Amino acid sequence: MLEQQFSEPQPFDPASSQRRFVISTTDYVECVLIPPLIAQLNQLAPGINIEILILRDQLPEAELANGDIDLVLGFDEYMKVPPHLSRETWLTEPLSGLVRQGHPSITEAVDLQQLVTTPHVFHSPLGTRDSIVDRFLARQGLKRQISVNSQSYMSAAAIVSQTDQLLVLPQRVASLLAASWSLQQVRLPAAMPSYHLNCVWHPVQQAQPALQWLKGLMRQLVTA
Repeated sequence: MLEQQFSEPQPFDPASSQRRFVISTTDYVECVLIPPLIAQLNQLAPGINIEILILRDQLPEAELANGDIDLVLGFDEYMKVPPHLSRETWLTEPLSGLVRQGHPSITEAVDLQQLVTTPHVFHSPLGTRDSIVDRFLARQGLKRQISVNSQSYMSAAAIVSQTDQLLVLPQRVASLLAASWSLQQVRLPAAMPSYHLNCVWHPVQQAQPALQWLKGLMRQLVTA
């Protein structure tokens, strides 16, 4: 850490760089942000490559400090970020529902009663047992029915496309899955909470031009 603080930042030219960036994240970022990032890199920095590590329940703080991991991207829901790490919130993502096309009781929207009486497929990338949806319902003395826990968007979408289950997901992923499967996107009650997508890095790497460039590019893609 002291060496990082007192050494000169390494010069960085995206167009000629052969650098490998390592990003620890969830499947949300893999689905929504990584594809447009790769498209941009193909144009701006064709020698750069990206390695994705799946985010676990503990932040890889040591790896962020020594540069083995460049960035961590994830929702507040899954990350407890210590105050000495640097963090930016890049996106507030509303929730959306998915049901199979031709669902017998849900058409364009889900009311609160349907939210608690319809069986859910629960997408839980880190294996957690509840989410902001469950805590939102608990504050009102309600509880939803979770019939299946899945750690994969694809398996969750496959289950919902063949059953009468409901899947609650961040809106952008719900749109992607609805376009690829026999699924229909439905509105949720207006009071439902949103997710907050954070970018986390270690302050000892703050001055590195390569890291600043990557953050700027990804932030621009998220907010586009």
